[in-house]
Amino acid sequence: MRYLIFSIAFLASFPLFAQDEQIKGIEIGGLMIRVDNLIGKIITIKVHDQVRHYRISGYLPVEVTAYTSHRGQTDSSPCIPAVGSPYPGAPAFDLCKHNREDVIAINGLDFWTKVLIDTDGDGYLELKTVVDRMNPRFDEDSNPLRRHVDLWMRYLEDAIAYGRQFRTMFFLERVRPKSTAILARH
Repeated sequence: MRYLIFSIAFLASFPLFAQDEQIKGIEIGGLMIRVDNLIGKIITIKVHDQVRHYRISGYLPVEVTAYTSHRGQTDSSPCIPAVGSPYPGAPAFDLCKHNREDVIAINGLDFWTKVLIDTDGDGYLELKTVVDRMNPRFDEDSNPLRRHVDLWMRYLEDAIAYGRQFRTMFFLERVRPKSTAILARH
């Protein structure tokens, strides 16, 4: 019983950043979309010229830092993230060729998972895709209530200037349209 009370008291004292931040909307491809109540909302995103629907399924406070493809911050192949190739037989995903600051490194989420994060504190959420992993010391087991996210940035100076910030990450769950095909009975 004592442990349960401690756990409840500990969780109640932990700040929920989603309530502290003033989330004004979603920024996708430079378009600002105002959202009042995010959880459960369906949003439409154009991915590789295909329209896809996602439900905002939850959120989590995260500690956010930034990294680059600078050799001092990565392994021997600084432009190639842990995701490798997007599908068998395809060339490896290359951060340097991709050259867009829309990807993140995080442990514990599947590759190609899409999330929303207010990365610069202006109240607008940005779409990010998981393509890399972080050092095991940032695993969710070390602090299950707060995850660590690393934003990929083009320039080392920008990553250093970004520093460490506390934000809220919203999870996106792909929603597939229901099939209208009629199944034959056998």
